[in-house]
Amino acid sequence: MYYVAMRSANILALVALAIWAGFLWMGIEGLKGVVAQHALGYPAPGQFNFYVGIPFGMMTAVASVTLLANAFGRFWRASELTSALALFALLPYLFMYGGGV
Repeated sequence: MYYVAMRSANILALVALAIWAGFLWMGIEGLKGVVAQHALGYPAPGQFNFYVGIPFGMMTAVASVTLLANAFGRFWRASELTSALALFALLPYLFMYGGGV
């Protein structure tokens, strides 16, 4: 039972990491395009935090909790919870990422 629970926690963490890594990659590439236009004041610090900082923070949180759970052989519920919260955080993030309504 323990092995199955830990395995499902790792799969959930992998899915969350892959999705947030995709957003991080898109954010970095998008900001490269803004920098290439040489517009004054862009990218703004808020844009950098939103498109790079948030995905990086989510990836760091999920990866660190999952690594701790695997290293100590417990805390798999914390790993599942962190991964699930990272996936649930996608909805408000996507709402803001797309510009709202």
